[in-house]
Amino acid sequence: MPVFNEEKYLHEAIDSILHQTFDRFEFIIIDDASTDNSLAIIQSYADERIVLICNEYNVGNYPSRNKGLEIAVGKYICVMDADDVAYPQRLELQYQYLEACPDLWILGTRLDFSIPGMKWTLPSSHEQLMIGLLQDNVSLHSSLMIRTDVMRKYGGYDEKYVYSSDYDLMSRFSLAGKVENLPEVLMMYRWHASQISQLHRDEQKTYAYDIRRKYQIEFINRYRNANQQTPDEWTVGIPEIGRIIALYTYASYTGDVIYEKQADELLEQLLGNDIEIVPSLGQESSFCSLGCGFIYILRNGFAEGEENEILMELDTRLSALSINWNKEQKESLYGWIHYLTLRIDVPEEGTATLINKQNLIQFLDRLGDIEIVDDYLLKDIRKIDALGIFPKRTKRLLGEKEIVHIYNVDKPLDDIVTFVIPVRIDSSERRENLDVVLDQLSKRKRSKIIVLEADNDSKYRVPGNCLNVTYRFVKDDNPIFYRTKYLNELLYETDTSIVGIWDTDVIVPDDQIDSSIADIRNGKSVMSFPYDGRFNFCSMEDSCVFRDNRLIEFLKEKEHLNCFIHSVGGAFLVHKDYYLEAGGENEHFCGWGMEDMERVKRMEIVGLPVSRAVGALYHLFHYRYENSRFNSFKQEEENRKEFLKICGMYKEPLMQYVRTWRMFETSVGKPVS
Repeated sequence: MPVFNEEKYLHEAIDSILHQTFDRFEFIIIDDASTDNSLAIIQSYADERIVLICNEYNVGNYPSRNKGLEIAVGKYICVMDADDVAYPQRLELQYQYLEACPDLWILGTRLDFSIPGMKWTLPSSHEQLMIGLLQDNVSLHSSLMIRTDVMRKYGGYDEKYVYSSDYDLMSRFSLAGKVENLPEVLMMYRWHASQISQLHRDEQKTYAYDIRRKYQIEFINRYRNANQQTPDEWTVGIPEIGRIIALYTYASYTGDVIYEKQADELLEQLLGNDIEIVPSLGQESSFCSLGCGFIYILRNGFAEGEENEILMELDTRLSALSINWNKEQKESLYGWIHYLTLRIDVPEEGTATLINKQNLIQFLDRLGDIEIVDDYLLKDIRKIDALGIFPKRTKRLLGEKEIVHIYNVDKPLDDIVTFVIPVRIDSSERRENLDVVLDQLSKRKRSKIIVLEADNDSKYRVPGNCLNVTYRFVKDDNPIFYRTKYLNELLYETDTSIVGIWDTDVIVPDDQIDSSIADIRNGKSVMSFPYDGRFNFCSMEDSCVFRDNRLIEFLKEKEHLNCFIHSVGGAFLVHKDYYLEAGGENEHFCGWGMEDMERVKRMEIVGLPVSRAVGALYHLFHYRYENSRFNSFKQEEENRKEFLKICGMYKEPLMQYVRTWRMFETSVGKPVS
């Protein structure tokens, strides 16, 4: 019995042991450096059965118990707390039962509460205890009697679980041996505000979560059949899902439909309620654990349902999440990579799988160039690498040496920059936004601007004050705006070495544009983004105000809640010669979607340097119509497949593929096909 500042209840606890009907015991009391009158109370007893240990300093509950275990001479260890009360027959009945059941390792009892009306119904049988431990501890620690040899063989209390080591003890022993609770009420459990379980409730829950997760995995592995998958920590990350899987597993093992019905009911409740956010995991890790748990349940045949349909909501949110990822969320990043690795491991390659592969590539980007030490993550990266989804990145993450091509980028010979803007005016807001963009860019010195409008008829007129803007109209009845095709035409049309490729609705501070231009001029990069990834979507109201005042400071001062932080769209500048040599715009992308990400991945694979300026980009509001989304499911699949095709290549095969896009009269000449 460890004691730390329990003078209020200590006399009653000690007396309840000394007055037992069974008297052949030693009573090891460990005073854990109490600062109240506890030590004096213990020393006031003259009973020779008391063995007193005094800690020099406070070491804690379970280290003190392990100290007692080291010197104990009895056949059994009887656990006691300094604020509880043992009823007179406790030791006698427990001793007799253990003597009669040599295969039993631990025996607890039922209890009364010190507060009238409080109840805690504990299971008695070993099977029910095992099932109960899937959810929480189902024994009163201070009621336990344990075989000393077993306790020592299995290492006593694991002290790392500072406030929950008793739960760990029961979990370990229930799977290794037999544990039970007597049906008799032999303890009075005192509930009060100063006890450990109340003072350290949050820490106790955190430790209990780790213990429960470990126990659920071991339970499932013990009873799973040969065809059932091995669960991992993400599978049982949501405690209730781990419990459901364990119940399904045990039902299959025993053939007992009662456990299957329990699992069905719990699963139905889970689907009908909001997800439990596990505090120690946080929201994102809880979400991905939910997904991993559902995948396990479905793929092992415990429940019926279409996986893509059930997980659609989780999959959908990942596209935005991947480009708005906070670097502090490292653990949940690992979790989502694990979830997506599971999701792409399917025989068919429908739209859902294509999206998940694309999202997985984005999440791999968020890893940066870290050294992988997490075993689960390392296993996932190896699997992704074997699938050839993005070998350029996975090989580097796995630490494999790669041939580094050092480019001596020729500096541009001219000092003029051409900005090209292909456009289709599909709303009045877009027309007004383009007016503002041209107003900004046309004021830049040593700059040219080319606007190419492609539509069934001309809808745009360049403002009269934009003197360095060249406007060209191309009649195009195709409802899908073929932006990549027109960008290539503009790239070949320009006569400057540096070209800025701009959307019709983006505003970038001039100093950031200057920074990107300088990077290209100095040979630092072939492609440069004039912002650091922060892509701010301005509200309709803020966009209206800006179109009137045209003050960039107004946009900077606004709080933009709708913002991506890893964007690669909107505006970028290129060293034209090198960019065209690497393929220019990929015209396999017709319409909206993926071309922004593809061109950056292509530069990475080819080995051409890409840089970013410091600062944000601001996207002015406009209504979104057919050219701001996928035109059809067929187009979506084709675009996603093209993106994944590029990402799956190494440099040489990619360059061979690029050469099939267009044939050139000269390295920077006009295309002949």
